[in-house]
Amino acid sequence: MGSANPTALFKALDDKLKVDDLIPGALKAAGAMGVVGLLLCALFSLWNPTRLAAAYLQGFCFLLSLTLGALFFVMVQHLTRAGWSVTVRRVAEILASNVLLMALLFIPLVPMIGYGYLQPKATYPSLLKKQEAAAHHGAEAAHGGEAAHGAAAGHGDHGGAHDSAWKTGPHLPGVAHATMDKAKKWWLSFWPLVCRMAIYFFIWISLSRFFLGKSVQQDESKDPAITNSMQRWAPLGVVLFGLTVCLAGFDLLMALDPYWYSTMFGVYFFAGGFLSFFATLNLTLFLLRSKGVAAEAITPEHYHDTGKFMFAFTVFWAYIGFSQYMLIWYGNIPEETGWFLIRQTGGWKWISALLILGHFVVPFFLVMSRWPKRQPALLALLSVYILGMHFLDMFWLVSPQKSPLGVVPVPLMDFFLLIFMIAIYAAFTISVGMRGKNMIPTGDPRLIEAVHFHNQ
Repeated sequence: MGSANPTALFKALDDKLKVDDLIPGALKAAGAMGVVGLLLCALFSLWNPTRLAAAYLQGFCFLLSLTLGALFFVMVQHLTRAGWSVTVRRVAEILASNVLLMALLFIPLVPMIGYGYLQPKATYPSLLKKQEAAAHHGAEAAHGGEAAHGAAAGHGDHGGAHDSAWKTGPHLPGVAHATMDKAKKWWLSFWPLVCRMAIYFFIWISLSRFFLGKSVQQDESKDPAITNSMQRWAPLGVVLFGLTVCLAGFDLLMALDPYWYSTMFGVYFFAGGFLSFFATLNLTLFLLRSKGVAAEAITPEHYHDTGKFMFAFTVFWAYIGFSQYMLIWYGNIPEETGWFLIRQTGGWKWISALLILGHFVVPFFLVMSRWPKRQPALLALLSVYILGMHFLDMFWLVSPQKSPLGVVPVPLMDFFLLIFMIAIYAAFTISVGMRGKNMIPTGDPRLIEAVHFHNQ
């Protein structure tokens, strides 16, 4: 155990480092889960097919956020020259490499954006003018009671209240939207948005392939210069990541209401994604160790630290969410407050309260103490709970903009579509990301430090 030779160390530990023999069974389980999810999603979509685009966007952003969280974790470990995390870093590298899959899963969103199912105001100039005119007349008639209500929500001629809400989003009686300037109209129009997403994915894929490729190469060469190379590129990677992840949050989620804006929204999107990554990491490590993979190299000491990160970003997510709400409430500008007012109307006020309680208060007290962080099974269970709350957050961000005012759609189709997408994600992770690779970076010069790591 005290050997400075990683190969001798793992012989002493008698650890299983590859998962290739587990892949057939895991793919069967993922396939079965995917088929069930797809069939049930198709069944429930018969009741409300127009919600399919919103449900897909929610699932996509859920998976993209945790994948980007993994990429950030990998780069930060190199940036800070962390030693404790070496034994858990390979799983993060593999999860980060799934950004290639997310680029493929973005393709179905392109026609949804192009046909106006996600950002119709920015996509169709004629529709934009019509909505701005309706908002203007709604403001003039604000003191006219029912007339104001009809003008502000006057899109019913497109096929009923629900279809109107789907195409244009909910409208608040007597509240007129501000007019978008030309620069914002251009920024949110179809081709600039799609081209920006292509640039984001190019950057993310390049970063993830670089760090995973170098790490796997080091397994064979044991060359410490590779670690130095990754450390040199990590600062630039973090800067590029920070810019692109904030802009992606704006383009995918904030643009659902093209009139609303918050400079903190990109950080909010990042905070939820980084938290969900640690939940996914804890769950993946638990499943690997239950099959005897890296069972001795990954210890309760590592779970303790990943649990501390999960606790820290539970607080950080709540801090950013509260700060965004407090500043908008204090400013009391209609273009900003309308976004939150929709989420405090009808059934959405209960979802908002549930997010505060379930996404912050409950995990804050459950993960705060030392003991749960050192119990792999309990931490995995808590991780599943936090992932559920993160999906509820995505539901809260997307669905109020695509539903009649105050109406909370039953998210059964959303849930089963997410199950289907998780099955695809898991199958890709296992068959592409993990195949043929050690689950521990056996060539990293800090490996010995990681195996012998102890919390104070």
